[in-house]
Amino acid sequence: MNPENVEKTDYDKDNSAIKYAEAKKQEWRLVLETYSFLKLILNGSKSLQGVSACDLACGDGHYTRLLYESGAHNVTGIDISKNMIELAILHETRFQGERIKYLVSDCSIIQEGQQFDLCTAAWLLVNCKDRVELREMCNGIASYVKPGGRFVTIIINTELDYSSMTTRYVKYGFDFEIKTKSSTSPQDQSLREGDVIRWRHTTSKGDLQIDNYYISLEGYKTELENSGFENIHVSNLELDPARENVDGYFDDILNNPPALLVECYKKIV
Repeated sequence: MNPENVEKTDYDKDNSAIKYAEAKKQEWRLVLETYSFLKLILNGSKSLQGVSACDLACGDGHYTRLLYESGAHNVTGIDISKNMIELAILHETRFQGERIKYLVSDCSIIQEGQQFDLCTAAWLLVNCKDRVELREMCNGIASYVKPGGRFVTIIINTELDYSSMTTRYVKYGFDFEIKTKSSTSPQDQSLREGDVIRWRHTTSKGDLQIDNYYISLEGYKTELENSGFENIHVSNLELDPARENVDGYFDDILNNPPALLVECYKKIV
């Protein structure tokens, strides 16, 4: 992929929302990301019956629909992108009645409306460029979660050596470009807060560039705790047992997962 031909991410411009929705269907995202995320969301249960759920940064509603199909009620999807919400609503036109409520809103803004038993947010926190933005986002997220409720999210793998993995993910439909801040030592290639981890996804509509920002795992944990969350647990991606790892095809991504799963609970004051 030629970086000069990769567009910057703005989901309300051009076909970026459509490209992202297609990238969400890459095989690794289904048999690793989606399988692992849904397994964590279900938390050993067969359904989410009786659980109210909100999907923050819902995009085209990929995980929002899975929440509904898993039995959750009062399911709401929220995204800052109007185009993403329009795609999500388009999915719902196939069904009679309102299954899922979709809203355009900034998740970093503290709201005083409905709170939910469960909130999910795949790839939301990685959009925060520094701890200040992360703090605002975590505070906003906390306003959607009931005391005692659960928050489940996906972040970048903060421990991965991205510089050594930039081309090894190409077979899965993506690769990375790292934009680091200047270092006083040429030998020091460690990531710093705010460094850009640039995903480049291949889609039928053209390549899509998505910028994530590095914050340490400790930074994520600290800001979640400061926002009222506790019992923070971090886990890795797992391969869906229904998909065999033929000839070690998924070894690179299993041994060097680009994502981590995070689960925590809002304190009961």
